Amino acid sequence: MSIHEIDPIKRNPETLHMQIAPSPDIFRGFGSIATKYNNGELDTESAHTNEREASESAKKLAEQGFVKQAPRLSEQLADTTRTNRFQYAPLEKGIWNTDPEEDVLVEMTEHEGLTYLDAFLRDTAHLLGSHEIIEGREIGVTLHGIRENLSFIGEKEYTEGATGLGAYWRHYLDLSPNNQICVITEIGKTGRRQSDTFLLERVLQTFTEQEREVYAGRIVRRLQDLEAEPDNAKVIYPDDWSISGAQIRNEHFMIMTDERYAEYWRYADSMEVNLLISPSHRIVHGLPVESALEDRRPLPVRAYFVAHDAPDTAETIRNHFAHVSGTHSSVDYDFEKEIAGAVEFLNAEQEIDGASDSKKWIMPPLTNIFRKYRRVPPETWIGTDGKIAGLPSHREQR
Repeated sequence: MSIHEIDPIKRNPETLHMQIAPSPDIFRGFGSIATKYNNGELDTESAHTNEREASESAKKLAEQGFVKQAPRLSEQLADTTRTNRFQYAPLEKGIWNTDPEEDVLVEMTEHEGLTYLDAFLRDTAHLLGSHEIIEGREIGVTLHGIRENLSFIGEKEYTEGATGLGAYWRHYLDLSPNNQICVITEIGKTGRRQSDTFLLERVLQTFTEQEREVYAGRIVRRLQDLEAEPDNAKVIYPDDWSISGAQIRNEHFMIMTDERYAEYWRYADSMEVNLLISPSHRIVHGLPVESALEDRRPLPVRAYFVAHDAPDTAETIRNHFAHVSGTHSSVDYDFEKEIAGAVEFLNAEQEIDGASDSKKWIMPPLTNIFRKYRRVPPETWIGTDGKIAGLPSHREQR
């Protein structure tokens, strides 16, 4: 069966130029992780269950560096309740880390996107077979590997992971009244809101207003606001994932080599990376980094989900160990670039065969994602001065 028979854009070409305003749904607060209501009454059984789950997640992150294995794509495909919506650009090429024009966006539910993506991977892996088009690899093997081992962060996984990280932060602060956390985001960055800041906002959404007041001053966003000694401090680099590790390495390099930050180098052993998902290799070995210190030990990595190992990525020069992506943002390497390579190859073959433009292949759903967090304002409880729940301004003012 051809992908054109199942692709919704091919069957409904008039939707190609739909202009859909971003939905703010994913930015609604999630309230306390320890509170659920049933028909207007406090569900204490659920509340106690959530408290136990949060405590267990926090301890697992602290002791073993992760909470659980990411779900399989097959499990997520069977979950028809994934009705949250996303937007993507069905173009003939990948857009990588740029934002697509809104007049080409198409919107669908997460479950629809997973279904079409799965069908695309299945059909193209079969069609391309052993053609070697990406770094000497058989593209059919690569696409099959993505389908079999994709670790996908949908809205459910994002919410669960952010809740787990929030529980881990609260657990650390509760260990001692002297403990303090500094969450590093946006050092050296300007302009659009980035994924690390978005994750921070989502983690803070799991704090109740009362908790944000209780922990005010103990979670800060600038190194100069750290008052705790290194033994009572965590300096955290948060993000959804870290594929190559370059962004976090660059932030850490800036802090640990710039003399303006020299007074904070004493916190080197207090620094760690907190992710929604990571390959097991990173959790075990940490993230290699550079610094001005002689002891350049890797940064410890903690992640809520462990990604599925992807043996086919070991053949690449990057060796990222996993295929990872999500609804809120699509990953370039070992996901979107490989899919774009397959689409480019198929279209080149069709040009040779003299096929019309109407038969051209396009990028499937859940690639070329429109990142809503770059455009939609933060929650209303985030002030115009950049302060969040009593926290200092989110930008480094060095």
